[in-house]
Amino acid sequence: ALNREMARQSMVLLKNNGILPLKGTEHIAVIGPNADSVSVLLANYNGTPSRYTTLLRGIQEAAQGKVEYARGSHLYKDESQNDTDCSERYLREAILAAKRSDAVILCMGLDPTLEGEEGDAYNGFNSGDKADLELPACQKLLYEEIVKTGKPVIFVNVSGSCINLCRQDEECAAVLQCFY
Repeated sequence: ALNREMARQSMVLLKNNGILPLKGTEHIAVIGPNADSVSVLLANYNGTPSRYTTLLRGIQEAAQGKVEYARGSHLYKDESQNDTDCSERYLREAILAAKRSDAVILCMGLDPTLEGEEGDAYNGFNSGDKADLELPACQKLLYEEIVKTGKPVIFVNVSGSCINLCRQDEECAAVLQCFY
């Protein structure tokens, strides 16, 4: 109960054109590399929880309609880095899921490996700092393709620091900031 209350208080609704709260009976596409990520639940300094509830799982438990999941992209790697997780296939799956849905919950952002301490697995080259405030390139591509479907998008940014959400503010039906 305490964890649930802390999660509620740490989320910030930045925009809502009236789409939220969802009725719960919609066909929802949950898309993005942070949708089913345990890493974003833990952050950099953490204990070991007895139970994990990812964004995807929480949505699945609350929704009464169909919930379809597609990862869509890797968190930060693109095809030029020879990573099959960011392949065209995953992007196509996400686009198809979005087209079949009534609304898209797009779960993007960062995780602790991208904005952690110097020497962390991925972000040691910038002394632990981010190079800019932008989403990684493969997430930008996924975002652009999902917005092109014309479905209402609820953008959920998960991060521990600032991300440029100007486009999301202009183009999405709702924008939420969820801190680790």
